[in-house]
Amino acid sequence: MSHIADPQSLFGRGVPAAQIPTSLEMEGGAAIDWEAPRVAIVGTRGCTPMGEADARRVAFVAASHGAVVVSGMARGIDAAAHWGALQANGMTLGVLATGLDIEYPATNRGLYREMRLRGSLITEHPAGTRPQPWRFPERNRIIAGLADVVVVIEAGETGGAMVTADLAQQFDRMLMAVPGRPRDALARGTNRLIADGAWPIQDPADVVYAVGLGDVAPVGWETPGVVIAPEVASILRACGGQP
Repeated sequence: MSHIADPQSLFGRGVPAAQIPTSLEMEGGAAIDWEAPRVAIVGTRGCTPMGEADARRVAFVAASHGAVVVSGMARGIDAAAHWGALQANGMTLGVLATGLDIEYPATNRGLYREMRLRGSLITEHPAGTRPQPWRFPERNRIIAGLADVVVVIEAGETGGAMVTADLAQQFDRMLMAVPGRPRDALARGTNRLIADGAWPIQDPADVVYAVGLGDVAPVGWETPGVVIAPEVASILRACGGQP
């Protein structure tokens, strides 16, 4: 565990001093290269299987090219993003709304174990701090502030991901979103962000380009080594997804 007494340099330009924590606590089994570009990936807790797959793929590609994947350790898109970065053996940073000793939600205990071994966790709160509703928007400002680019994958018109997106715009961060079907409630937020000027992600490699890691050829949305059973594929097609 390490104590960051003056985290201002980690946030860079655009973040008001009042929004920067006075100190941070951090632990993990892998060092974070703070000079590397950072990609925050956020979205709904109640994501679809396709949204989860998209978050894993974007995180996998970003981490494979040297970016730090930042998210909030919540269920759904957050967890998928962390798992994608871990699958790539890349750097990933989980921003907590609790103390480092609190594993919330409990359903992510396996992820917490892997993050302590192969990733990193960070928080502004002392040990023993329990989750409270108002702590999550506070946590989101850290996610947005630490990122160079914020990616939104599956979000309704309101919720934590949209709060993070709003903070990203306030902090002058690049905002990107994966577009969705107009009738899909979980695409209303992302589609609105795109209509308001967010960069639509057509391929995961777009994120690599956005953070300045090179003009990478399109890589596609399928993760190598992941096999979709035929019966699952037929359900996805019926729902308007892929393959």
